[in-house]
Amino acid sequence: MPQPAKRPPFELVDFGLGPYVHGRASRRFPVYTRGNSGEVYPEVVFPLSASMSATLAGDPARDAMLVTGIMAAAECDEDADVHMGVFGGYTYLNLSVSRVLAVRTPGATIAETDATFLGSEGVASPHRPQRTDRNLWATLRGIRYGFSMLGGGRLSGIDADRSEVEAWRRSLPDMTTASDDELVALVEDAIAMLGRMFINHLLISGGAGAVLGLLRRVCEKRLGDTQLVLSLLGGLGDVASAEPSWELWDLGRIVAGSSELTANFDAGLEGLEERLRADPAAAPFLGAFDGFLARHGARGPNEWEMACEVW
Repeated sequence: MPQPAKRPPFELVDFGLGPYVHGRASRRFPVYTRGNSGEVYPEVVFPLSASMSATLAGDPARDAMLVTGIMAAAECDEDADVHMGVFGGYTYLNLSVSRVLAVRTPGATIAETDATFLGSEGVASPHRPQRTDRNLWATLRGIRYGFSMLGGGRLSGIDADRSEVEAWRRSLPDMTTASDDELVALVEDAIAMLGRMFINHLLISGGAGAVLGLLRRVCEKRLGDTQLVLSLLGGLGDVASAEPSWELWDLGRIVAGSSELTANFDAGLEGLEERLRADPAAAPFLGAFDGFLARHGARGPNEWEMACEVW
C-alpha cells in the first residue's frame, strides 16, 4: 500500500469563544458535513485527543479507501484532512468524497448519498462536478471489491479484532499502581491498535451501507416499495452497539422487581453505591452491574472523546 503523505498539523484557532482545534480543509473535496459525525461526536474535540489521534492512529479512512480501490492514493494524500477533519472544534465528514464515490459507483446517485448524511433536508451546497470525478479504473476496482464483499463469508476480521481487544484488556496493569510512563505507553499502543481496527470498522460499515443501498434499489425497481428494506432487515438482531441498552433494561427490571433495591434508588444518587454494597439483598444486582461495567464500562456519553467520563 502506498505510504501516506504526512498528516497536516492542526491549529488552535480562536473564533471569539476561546481556542479550538482547527484542521486544514481539502481543496479538491471542499464540502464537509456534520451529518453522521455529529451523532457520535456531538461535543468539541479536545486538543490532546486530536494530537494523539493525528500522531499515533495514522489515517484509517485513507487506508480503507485504498483497500476498496475506488480512490487513488494521489487523491487521498492531499496535504489536508481529506476524509474527515476537525474544524472550529467539531468533527466533520467529507461530503464531497462521498459524492465522488457515488459518481464512480454504478447505480448510485449523489442525492442518495446526501440523504445518508442529511436525510431529506437538502441543505448542503450543490456538487460542483470536476473532470476527475469520473475514473474508469477506480470504478472497475470498486466493482471488483464490491463483488468480493458480496461473495464473502463470515467477517473473520471482526472476530480477530475482538480477540485482540480481549487479550489487551487482560494485559492491562493495575491503574492505581502503574507509573506515568507505563500509562503513557499504554495509551500510545492502544491508539495505534484502535487506528488499525478502525480500518476494518470503516470497510464493514461502508460495505453494509453499499449493500443496503443495493437492496433498497431492488425493492424500489422490482417491488415498488423501498420501505420493504426495513421489514427485510428488522429481525436480524445481534447489533453489537445495542448490547448495552439491552443489558441496562435487564438491570432496570431487577431493580423494579425488588422493593429493597427500589428503596435504595429512591433515596437518591448520593451514597447509592455505598448503600447497595452494604445491603445483602443487592448482591445479585451488584454482580450483574459489575459484569455490565466489565463489558461496557468504557462506553458512555460522547465516548469517542478520550477526555470525557465513561460509565
